Amino acid sequence: TNEAHVDNAVQKAATKFGRVDIGVNCAGVCDPKEPTDRLSLKDWQRTININQTGVWLSQRALIRQMLTQTYYNTNRLWL
Repeated sequence: TNEAHVDNAVQKAATKFGRVDIGVNCAGVCDPKEPTDRLSLKDWQRTININQTGVWLSQRALIRQMLTQTYYNTNRLWL
């Protein structure tokens, strides 16, 4: 959930491949496996940071990159 690391990863992908057209966020944790009444605030915040904030940071960085790119309407290729 490091904003600079996420932005840098998207920039590296765009540089290497010329553009970014899709992003898949597939990360999550379910640790520790404790009942809610025994889960510490620290553990809850770690779960939220990875499962939600990490996804949001990734999507935001990808969207910002995609907005700088030329849009190709692939539907016109089939006409």
